[in-house]
Amino acid sequence: MKKVYNLIKITFFSVKHSINSNRRKNCFEIFGFDFILDANLQAYLLEVNTNPGLEESSPLIGVFLPRMIDDALRLTIDDVWETKYTHVEDGAEYNSLFPVEGYANNENMWEMITDFSDYNDHISL
Repeated sequence: MKKVYNLIKITFFSVKHSINSNRRKNCFEIFGFDFILDANLQAYLLEVNTNPGLEESSPLIGVFLPRMIDDALRLTIDDVWETKYTHVEDGAEYNSLFPVEGYANNENMWEMITDFSDYNDHISL
């Protein structure tokens, strides 16, 4: 996974001046990264899509896709505009309506997969 994270970082560093070049506020984009693994589980980046297909093309994708969209909107819409999910009252917490086995319903999967804090800023492949 470290190599996958590094490939994603390199990709975004290479285009960081092109993303949101008009400095629009309150916008976001979902990128689709396609990787292939060899027999030794080495990851290779095939392509990055700025408009990834969001169809449930397999049972596995059918589990992750609704949660991915729900969590993306929680990180964007709910944090920018006041929604019923922005503030949690009386000790309650947001629980996704799209559970994924092995992940807590109150954690945001985007925050988990985009957390580069475990890796130093030096990119090594």
